[in-house]
Amino acid sequence: MASGIPADDSRPWIAAAAALVALLAAVVMALWWGHWILSFDAFGLFSPYYTLVADFAAEGQLLLWEPWSNGGSPAHAYVEMGSFSPLTVLHAWLTGGGHLGFQLYWLSIWVIGGLGLLVLGRHLGAPVWGSLAVAISFGFSGFWLGHATHTSWLYAFSFLPWIVWRVDGALARERLWPCVEAGALYGLSALAGHPALVVLNGLFVGGWVMARLASQSSTPDPDAAAVRGLEPRTLARAALALATVVAVGGVVLSPAYAAFLVDAAGYADRVGALDRAIAVSDQRLFPSAIATIASPYLPMLKFADPALWPGTWVGLCANYVGPLIPALALLALFARPRSRFAGWIALLGLLNLACAVGDSLPLRGWLYDWVPPTRYFRHTAVMRGYFLFALGVLALLGSRELAADRAGAAATWKRLAWISGGLFVPMAIAYVATLGTAAALAPGIALGNAHFALAWLGAPCLFLLLARSPRLRSRSAVLLVGVAIADGLLGLVQSSPMMTFSYTGFTADAARRNRTLELARHGLWRDPDPRSALGNRHLPAKIPTVESFSTLNSRFHTRTGLGTASWHNVPESWSDVATLRRAISGDEDRTWFAADVVELAPTEPAFTAYVARAKALHALPIVVHARDAMLAAGALRSDTVTDTGALAQIAALPAARRIAVELSAYRPTQLAFSVDVPESGWLLVTDRWARGWRASVDGQPAEVWGGSFLFRALRVDSGRHEVDFRFVPYLHPWLWIASWGTLAAIALGCARARMFDRSALRS
Repeated sequence: MASGIPADDSRPWIAAAAALVALLAAVVMALWWGHWILSFDAFGLFSPYYTLVADFAAEGQLLLWEPWSNGGSPAHAYVEMGSFSPLTVLHAWLTGGGHLGFQLYWLSIWVIGGLGLLVLGRHLGAPVWGSLAVAISFGFSGFWLGHATHTSWLYAFSFLPWIVWRVDGALARERLWPCVEAGALYGLSALAGHPALVVLNGLFVGGWVMARLASQSSTPDPDAAAVRGLEPRTLARAALALATVVAVGGVVLSPAYAAFLVDAAGYADRVGALDRAIAVSDQRLFPSAIATIASPYLPMLKFADPALWPGTWVGLCANYVGPLIPALALLALFARPRSRFAGWIALLGLLNLACAVGDSLPLRGWLYDWVPPTRYFRHTAVMRGYFLFALGVLALLGSRELAADRAGAAATWKRLAWISGGLFVPMAIAYVATLGTAAALAPGIALGNAHFALAWLGAPCLFLLLARSPRLRSRSAVLLVGVAIADGLLGLVQSSPMMTFSYTGFTADAARRNRTLELARHGLWRDPDPRSALGNRHLPAKIPTVESFSTLNSRFHTRTGLGTASWHNVPESWSDVATLRRAISGDEDRTWFAADVVELAPTEPAFTAYVARAKALHALPIVVHARDAMLAAGALRSDTVTDTGALAQIAALPAARRIAVELSAYRPTQLAFSVDVPESGWLLVTDRWARGWRASVDGQPAEVWGGSFLFRALRVDSGRHEVDFRFVPYLHPWLWIASWGTLAAIALGCARARMFDRSALRS
């Protein structure tokens, strides 16, 4: 395998990296000064939580329990928010959060991905201009811009080229340390990345290693020379390399995934595996949507015609990567001599594309059956990103062919011109057919047509000019990078409806910002107005609300009307759940007492009976659930049978009484108060139950029960009591210390190795 440019010739690569960073930074700053901001999930979910991470970091704390939304949530189990990512925490602490800080965070993710492609290109022996052009084209691709608002998706994906680089380096050098580095990068990608892409990253790296092994033969292959034969020793070394990545990565990602699997159990239904039909078909890539590789305008048609590719979000339909990447990729596949490795990478990409179309083909279903981690995520269309990444890798290899063929440069450029010209026909068919399929055209059709013609007719014309003119060929690097930049910016303009919106509320948001983590100033008050939680605007302001935009919830949480993302799923009328909503919000105390309760499993029939009883009483009754019952609630089917005797008991429950408390402490991970109890019975605190909550009554440990399907309940005797709830995550802080300690140790090891390498060069 060609290893790239000599170590002492790094100046062109540094210049390319600086140019890439400058380009991406200029785009983000232009958006900011133009009052454009990332929209959808970025604005309503990731930006508010990023600001929350910043406020916790300023207090020297990690974001563990978030008490301002939905009665509280184990935010550290919401893996995508980055509670345990040192990159996210440090970045948030340095910028102080807010909209600008978040856009800089998004820029950092963008830069990590772009620089990763530069590094991988150098490793594969691609020229500087080829690596830079591919990095720019991919950075402005439909996948990247389509998921611009899905910050955690890009966070995980941006580490992929870095992980591949280190694993491939380990295979080439027959050393284990690069796999340790790859494991650290893999674990780091998981600490604030979407779990789906974390799993898919691992599968792609495994596929890469298999491609390296499978491409071995007696025929010389410049891309496979580093791994010698399919001998048992080679296979064992490859298995050890992957095991090392998994082991090191497992330690690094352990605090986040232990939080998700352990601390969120009983709190959120998403802890369990998805139903096969949902995992395979939800948000799939329609085969006809593959045509969007022809133009960034085509996905915008969904805004004018929502029936186009129904059920799939617009960003998941975007596949454009510019004219350079497909042409260079095909050049690599048709190189002479043929590269078996390039063929296997193409096959790996096509397998991901076949999975992305979901139930249109059986491959995603087979993956669900045979690879258990893939049962935990939907959005199958996201797998198209690995097809596009494989095209990028092939384009890097294709640019190497251009740079290496000095003797026959004109012939190689001419072959590239023919390849690029041949792409025009299928791209034109795809473009025209998709326009004809849509019921209405989106704004910007003139720009879309012009961009299509410039991209797919201009590229072959440029390649033909380069083939015929040696003088122009000497400037080919600048020309092709310029084409990538121009094409990327045109794609950005056309893709803006799915990634940005105009926003002028920066000053007002900054004025509402409250950095303190203390809740006692509000007492137990929660804002009952659902509009306060729209876009999670209450989080930077630290206003406790009854609702929030969140996907970390349970079906009881959804059916109570908590969570703005779930309003349309509430089966009961608002009058049915109004009593429950009043009981957990407003100016009155949110603690309740009852001497008579029913203990039962939290099933849907029981919840339906409970809501009916609350409506009849115009007050809140209390039911309680043992810890094991709460933990099992997420696995219970909707048709689980509940004992009819328990249902009859619910129908006979008396109304609970509000009971006043005197707060002594109310912070994110602690709620302490004094309370006078009239008789022995049960105390219900309408803050959410989670596995990590511990309690003491008068200094003695007390069991924390689930209460009324969502909340926390305690058994108490009559008299005055001091109650203290504290949230203690699973194996905290030991997993966090192990994770960050491992990252620090590996970083020191890398610095030490680099220092020794420099010393060796000087000697």
